[in-house]
Amino acid sequence: MTKTKTAPIAIGNTALEILNRENVPSAALAAARDQAREAQRIATDETAAAESAYRASLLLPTATASFEAKTRLDAAVVERDRAAALVDELTRRHDVAIEDEKEAARRLAYDKAASEVATVQKRLLLEYPKAAAQIASILEDCRTAELQIMVINRNLPRDAEPLRWPDDCRNVAAQPEEIVSKRARSVPCFVRSDKPDFYNPVEENEIANIRGSFLVTSYGQTYPVAWLEFDEITKRPAMPAAHAPPLHLDVMLPGATARDLPIWDGKAQPRFDRNGDELESGPGAGLETVLVRRK
Repeated sequence: MTKTKTAPIAIGNTALEILNRENVPSAALAAARDQAREAQRIATDETAAAESAYRASLLLPTATASFEAKTRLDAAVVERDRAAALVDELTRRHDVAIEDEKEAARRLAYDKAASEVATVQKRLLLEYPKAAAQIASILEDCRTAELQIMVINRNLPRDAEPLRWPDDCRNVAAQPEEIVSKRARSVPCFVRSDKPDFYNPVEENEIANIRGSFLVTSYGQTYPVAWLEFDEITKRPAMPAAHAPPLHLDVMLPGATARDLPIWDGKAQPRFDRNGDELESGPGAGLETVLVRRK
């Protein structure tokens, strides 16, 4: 008869140590729970084996083996139940830790936002009045200049150009077409003997199928090709004049809030053409690349 096994759950004992600690991270609790589940599996297997041995011992001539088997079964059941209780408690602690960590993250984000709000409030109290006064002074000067322009432009000196509005300096003049880059390229093209001026560039994914002066398709068809010389030109097309939003739409003072639209936010404002349509912006705006065959 196999001797009675004692606490076969060393893995569970490691998990038990976690329960005696405070502020255990959820990751550590999850790892301990996995260990406890493994201990529970071992204890469940041991309980099944002990129960089978106990039932077999009941048919033996003497009761000695049955007492030993029953002791083993009782110990296995206790270990199985201890492991199950450990899994349940670690699961509960893990769920609580997850919520605590989420709450800590929320608190951290809240405290950070509160600090930033306090900084902004301080700037509003200390810096905004002066800055607003400066901008308001500029706007007032613009308004005064506009009134003068209206008067002067009604009775211009001989050969004098009409004065322009002060905020016209914020507009962007029309830009001519600009060549950004130019390089020579040899490009394989489909050609036709009956049309010397005909050519059609071969797609990039088909270039590998070129054999000598022919392109061979996967179906065995052949097409004549020739390597022709091109200039690859990247250019920025001509841009129409761009007009910044009027100042009275760009700036709202004093006391503008995020609920007041439009609101000036200090960022680059969009540019518009003469029809009021917004123009593209950025280094790559409007770039196009074309192939021009060399003569």
